[in-house]
Amino acid sequence: MLTMQVEAGWDTLLRLEEAGSDDGTPSEECTILDCGELPLEVDPAALLDEERQEGLAGVRDRVEDKFEQLMAEQQQQQAAASS
Repeated sequence: MLTMQVEAGWDTLLRLEEAGSDDGTPSEECTILDCGELPLEVDPAALLDEERQEGLAGVRDRVEDKFEQLMAEQQQQQAAASS
């Protein structure tokens, strides 16, 4: 028995469902390109973990950038107040 699970791309799946109808005839043409079908030797969980780590790194970078910006603004305010 083959079991499949959506690990990523729920937004795409929901858009496809929106094009459906009660009688099974699509309400519009849908084409799936670059579906990301994985060969059996690829571990989807490992790929998802990598994607999550990359996403977290991006968030971490944005937080660090914002912190540096706030620190610079605070230093400017302190310099202006002491002049």
